[in-house]
Amino acid sequence: MKYISTRTTKREYTFTEAFLESFAEDGGLLCPKEIPRISTDTLEKWSHLNFFDLYLAILSIFIDESDISSDDLEVLLKSVFEKFHQRELVTIKQVGPISLAESFYGPTYHIKDFSMQFIGHFLKYLVKKDETNDAVCLLHSFVLVPHLRRASMLAGVGSVDYRVNGFCIYPRNKIDYIQEREMISNVSTNGYSLCMENSGISEVLRITRDLVTNNVHRDRIHIISANSGHIVRVLCELPILFYAYFHSVEYPHQAAFSSYIANLKSTYALCLARDMGLPIDHVVLSCRPKSTVLDFFNKGEYQASLRNDPCKEEFRFVHSNMERCVLQPCSSLASSSTRFAAMSRSTWRRSRRASASLYRWRR
Repeated sequence: MKYISTRTTKREYTFTEAFLESFAEDGGLLCPKEIPRISTDTLEKWSHLNFFDLYLAILSIFIDESDISSDDLEVLLKSVFEKFHQRELVTIKQVGPISLAESFYGPTYHIKDFSMQFIGHFLKYLVKKDETNDAVCLLHSFVLVPHLRRASMLAGVGSVDYRVNGFCIYPRNKIDYIQEREMISNVSTNGYSLCMENSGISEVLRITRDLVTNNVHRDRIHIISANSGHIVRVLCELPILFYAYFHSVEYPHQAAFSSYIANLKSTYALCLARDMGLPIDHVVLSCRPKSTVLDFFNKGEYQASLRNDPCKEEFRFVHSNMERCVLQPCSSLASSSTRFAAMSRSTWRRSRRASASLYRWRR
């Protein structure tokens, strides 16, 4: 599997290159060059797998043998899930007609433990494979939405390897007291929390991206942005979507998914899963009333406010995965950007649910 930028197809990246560089050299986000189409027979077989085997099967599609062998990948995934609190890594609970996927059994009780633990252990694998690197530095930006726990990053990279360091950056007075205490009290050997004064979330995102793309020491120090824009964050969510479907609906019946918009990572993962062949009928996305995503789908404008707004700033930042959702390179016949734009204009319908705003995407 090769990866290309959302802005140009001039250069192709291996999984390891995409992993270490985080962003394309032109500043774009990295996406799979070709969306793998899973056959009906394979999907039928996947429906009977446990979560670990399904996780291994899906990641094996996106990670070549040249990056890591199948045996080493299986060993790595066992290490990833070693610190999870129960053997069932994901459970499905039925609440009336709705199936809820519970994915909070990681070290910090958050879905991000799946991707953060993988990032930490894959870095450990790489630095052991290439002993010429004297340091591998993992840089992670703090992007706030109400329920996120960036302690997942510190738990993922801290104490993994002495050559791997994790830095969690957050703006002062832009997060609540409990979240800040969680970050500064999560002590690990190589995990650090950094606070930025007189900065907002947009500034933290921009500075983090600049540090990664303009790293002049990348020949010996790899600075990785592990926020929602990193391709691993998306790939590690795909098995959860497939597992949730297989344990909620009998294949090949169609299903509806609901997700919080956040940084549009889950939105892109759902688009990717649908293109891979998962029978998704429609997707319900929720966002805050004054978020930039709401303005984008409602008014056709995507512009963060530059003035003081009574709405919390964390809902006005530029979403990391917007480029992927709109400009995602797709398979041979058409690009998903065309299909996505058509759907956003003609089939996104607004409905009110309390203070949240929901949008429905139908095929």
